[in-house]
Amino acid sequence: MRGTSLASREATLAAFAPVLEAAGEEAVSYGKQLLDVVDLLDANGTVRRALTDPARDAQAKASLIQGLFGPHVAAAVCTALVDAIGHRWIRIGDFVSAIEHLGFVAVFYGARNGGRLEEVSQELWFASQALAGQPEVRTALTDPRADARARGELVGSLFADKVSEEALTLIVRAAAYPRGRHLVPFLQSLSDLGATLRNRTVAHVTSNTALSEEQIERIESILGRKYGRRIQVDVTVDRSVIGGVRIQVGPDVVDQTVVSRLTDIRRQIAS
Repeated sequence: MRGTSLASREATLAAFAPVLEAAGEEAVSYGKQLLDVVDLLDANGTVRRALTDPARDAQAKASLIQGLFGPHVAAAVCTALVDAIGHRWIRIGDFVSAIEHLGFVAVFYGARNGGRLEEVSQELWFASQALAGQPEVRTALTDPRADARARGELVGSLFADKVSEEALTLIVRAAAYPRGRHLVPFLQSLSDLGATLRNRTVAHVTSNTALSEEQIERIESILGRKYGRRIQVDVTVDRSVIGGVRIQVGPDVVDQTVVSRLTDIRRQIAS
């Protein structure tokens, strides 16, 4: 999402954020309601087109929102939807994606209001790593015979009683309604979103072996000084990595693996 649509999404979130902060843990319920709205919009092209039709004025769109969703969602959620539809969207899908993003953020706000934001963000990362090591589960999730409910129940059974309510909500949601995304990176992006709401930047570290808490703290400290902000380190264990670690912070990559060093040496020899 870019340009006008991204600005519209951020404006909608900025208006909704104080409501989420005041809602306490009830913000999780708001998030679930927003995600239910996404499901309806994804399934109904007529409604999507009506809501984003440039020929329809803002009041008509607001009335449509209130009529469709007002009886089924909290007043605060309906207000957020009306506010969102009042902004400009480049594509129909951008509006729906923005509502989905708002739903995810609302769940995270509920976790933060309950003092569990860090826990939820880490649980999402660990879930991504657990699923990365289970190709048979990922294959089952892509089976065309498995509907959204079956996908959600399969993943839910793996993580029930192992993660917080908020993390389970997001994990099941990601599996049931991927909306064209692959599950493992989808969960990682949600973990990153949780880190962002904690005012942290995520550093993805890939290593051949698990890192100790001391090593993780050292990486956080070094990167914190480099970037001038707090860093959350998420570690992926990849047995194919030969020595050293690979660190990615946004577009920046520091690759100190043996393979990377050998490649550098070959380049120097070739030049």
